[in-house]
Amino acid sequence: MTDSALALATPQASSLGIWANPDAFDQGQRMAAALAGSSILPDCYRADKAGGKQALSNCLMLLSLAQRLQMDPFLVGQNMVPINGRPAFSSAFVIALINQSGRFTPLRFSYSGAGDTRACVASATDVRSGTELAGNPVSVKMAKDYGWYGRSGSQWAKNTDQLLAYRAAGWFGRLHCPEVLLGVATREEIVDAVIDIEPEPAPAPDVVMVKGSEEPAPAAVTEPEPEPAPAESAPPTFQVHNTLKAIASMTTPTALT
Repeated sequence: MTDSALALATPQASSLGIWANPDAFDQGQRMAAALAGSSILPDCYRADKAGGKQALSNCLMLLSLAQRLQMDPFLVGQNMVPINGRPAFSSAFVIALINQSGRFTPLRFSYSGAGDTRACVASATDVRSGTELAGNPVSVKMAKDYGWYGRSGSQWAKNTDQLLAYRAAGWFGRLHCPEVLLGVATREEIVDAVIDIEPEPAPAPDVVMVKGSEEPAPAAVTEPEPEPAPAESAPPTFQVHNTLKAIASMTTPTALT
């Protein structure tokens, strides 16, 4: 293996940050302890709110992410909280990360339509190529269809344009520069991404309520009518009168044969 190939295959200490070696990890724990003792970070990072060990672990994750972003841990901590075990950025922080990356001109937000057709598109120009880039449009109808608009505590009805812009910025970032966001979603995206995994309830059987009965009676079942039995063949009939007359007129025993 060449030196260049070995360099690509071997993780670099700078990319691992506090996880690079025991000394770096010990130093990271001391920094995390300092962060956990602060009162200007969200509760999940504070030892007096989240508990000592959990707060320390959360602060280590915060330090690791801040190192990758090359930003102040306090600044990142003010704009990132874990939700359901996943880190989540504030939407304003996502816009700031995209704008300060230097890869694009500042994000622009274009609005169109009204009511349910009200929509927003985030766009910017690639600095190197001069190419105009745009994210996917986000509309009020989409917010209603996905359940964002009517969610409990939602601000969509009051701050429609603001939330359209926030959602459009997140979509632009994931489409054109996911490495800038390190794959981290926004708070709104994680909260709104509720997947209903409960199966559809089975239909209830039909019941008939009998007057004066406390429990429902089972639905009446119509039994098929039995098919009529085949008619028995009628016994042969004899003309009795004619037979007696023939007997009376016999002259020999063989006359009836």
